[in-house]
Order: sequence, then structure tokens, then C-alpha cells
Amino acid sequence: MEQKNTKQWSKKKLFGYTAFVLLFFLLIIELSFRIPAYFRWSPYSTDLQIQGSPRLASDSILIWNNRPFYLEFYKESQYNELGIRMPPGEVFMPKKQESDFWVFLLGGSAMAGMGSNISGEWLDITNIFNHPISTSIDGYLEKYLAERIPDKKVKVFNAAISSTTVLQSQWNYERLKKYNPDWVISMDGVNEPKSIAPNYSVKQYLIDDWKNDPSNNKPITTYTALTRMSAFLNSAKKNFFFSRLKLRRANNKVIQDKWMNATPLELKYDTEDPTISNAVDSFLMSLDAFRDLLVKNQQQHLLLIQPHLSRRNTNKLKDLEHGVYNYYTTLLDYAPTNQYYQIMYDKATEKYSNDSTIFLMNWIHESDKWVFVDYCHFTKELNEDIAMRMGDYIISHQNN
Repeated sequence: MEQKNTKQWSKKKLFGYTAFVLLFFLLIIELSFRIPAYFRWSPYSTDLQIQGSPRLASDSILIWNNRPFYLEFYKESQYNELGIRMPPGEVFMPKKQESDFWVFLLGGSAMAGMGSNISGEWLDITNIFNHPISTSIDGYLEKYLAERIPDKKVKVFNAAISSTTVLQSQWNYERLKKYNPDWVISMDGVNEPKSIAPNYSVKQYLIDDWKNDPSNNKPITTYTALTRMSAFLNSAKKNFFFSRLKLRRANNKVIQDKWMNATPLELKYDTEDPTISNAVDSFLMSLDAFRDLLVKNQQQHLLLIQPHLSRRNTNKLKDLEHGVYNYYTTLLDYAPTNQYYQIMYDKATEKYSNDSTIFLMNWIHESDKWVFVDYCHFTKELNEDIAMRMGDYIISHQNN
């Protein structure tokens, strides 16, 4: 009996030593990642809790916003205390001086600098990932204005947020107007609900949409809880994601050739669903309300209705844009979506033909350049063209 107890104790002791060694080993691994992470992130006022979380965060005003202080993986940009995309390290809003000339950009992911959507095969066709600040609308616009207003210190603040609607752009302006921007430019229309049932508000649609977002549900919430606690797991997750992305971009020739050689189908339209027209009317009413608020506040502004691939002149498709369009018509022919844009552009053309501050961007649909890298995001060449037109508009209407 005594011998048996000794053997049992030996097994318990062995288990205890094994567990101790394993935990010690894991601690060493974690420290070997956490210490370098601290020195990597501390100069940018960010930490593991922030970097281990998704880029988008819940927001009491906007429903969701860019996560404050979040630093992009390759340090190309960072979101400041307000969720505005800035060069890394510029995490606090400066105090505006008399010589400053500030432009605030609002809208969704195209304004925010997104390239091809990584869902589906868009990225495999174009090989164009997110644009850095230098080749996004904000970077081009700041450079363009700085050259033409040399007596001012020009700063363009990109406060655009992925997937947001014009209603959220208005909320975004209302929280930022205290910083006294000289100009506000917003580009909206793509992220609106494409159909709205009676007695269902856009705000409720946004609340439900964010609630159902994968980042707010399992298994991602479980992963996030772990990556916020462990620098090792966070590094493993990020490196795995970007390594896969790099590998995918390096081996995209087969998919690219497939869609470049595909035959596009004719776009279909849903002419029966009345909720589509309701959604268009809701968007235009929200756009009017945003404009009226800006006018009331005597805020110089420009409101743009974002273009969409379904409106593209197919005779003007350029380079890999043929593959993008073929892919859209073959796999993503959403009749209600196409119907929404047809109705919206027809109504907006009639409604805003004489408006001096709200513009459709139909010139993009007719451009001779490669425009779209997916259904609504642009090439860097188009980002530059858009920025130049914005800049010309600002200069010609300044204080008018």
C-alpha cells in the first residue's frame, strides 16, 4: 500500500514538473515576442490590447469607427485618437493655427484608400492591395493643394471609415466640426442599404449590420480575446494572414487569366421590388439633410456620389479592369444592386443637375483609364484624378 502511494505521488510530481516546464517555456516564448512588440509599438502610443483587436471598433456615435491608435501592420499609416488615418506617430489632433488650411475627408472605404476587396477573387485579378497614404486620395490631394496654396500649411485629414453610409458621414462631421476644417468633402452612396422595408430605419439597419458583423461574433471574438492577451498569438495571426496574402498575390496568374478570357454576361435588373426605390429615396433625403446641415453651419463643402462598376462604360474598360468586370457579371450579378444604382443615378442626375455642391462622378464611368479594382474601389491613377478634381474645385470655390 505504501509502495502504491509512492508511485502515485511520483506521477503527480512528474505531471507537476512537466506542467511547470511547459508553462515556463510558454512564458519565455511570450516574453520573446512581447518585449520586441513593446519597443515596436510604444513609440506610436499603441499596445497589445489595441493591436490584438480588429481595426474597426464599436462607437457610441458612429456605431463603428476606425480603432483609435491602431497601427497598420507595415507601418504605412495609423489611426489617431479620433480614428482618422494619419502617418504613423501622428496620434493626437494638432491645434489649428492661423496659417493652417485643413480639409476633412469623409465617406467609406474608397475614400479611406482601400484597394481590391480580399473576399472573392478581386485581389487575384488585380494584385492591388490597399493604397498607402501617398497613393490615396488624401495623399494626392494634400500634395496638390500644397503646391497651389503655398502661403498655407495644407493638411488633409482622412476620417473616412469602411462600409459607412452618408448618415454616418454626417454624424462623423458633427463630431469633428469643432476642429474647424476649412473644407469638408464626403463621397457616399455605395454602402447604403439597397432595399428598405417600410418602418425600418437606416439607423436600425446599421445597428443590425454591425451586430451581425463577423468581428463581433464567434469564432473571431474568441481569437480576438486571445490575441489581445498574447503577443505571440497576435504575431502568429498577423504574420499568417499577410504571408498568405503575399503568397496569393504571387500565384494569381491562373485566376487572372481565367477572368481576363471569360465572356461577360449581361447585367440583370430587379424591376419588381419597391423597397429598392425606397432605399434610393432614403439615401437622397439623407444626402440633402447632410448638405443642409453643412450650409447651415457655413461650412465649405463638396458632396460626391460614388461611382460603381455596374455603371461603367464597357467600351472604356482598361487592362485588368476587363477581368474585374467579367468576374462581376459572371459571379456577382446582383439584380437588386444593379437596379438600385440605375434608379439612384437616374434620380440623382435629375435632382442635382443644377446643384453646386452635390455631384455625381459620371466622368469616372467614362474614363479612358483603368478605374475599378473591384465593384467600387479605384486604382491609384484614379485616386490621383479624383484628388486633382477635388483640389481644383476647392481652389475655384474657396470663400465663394
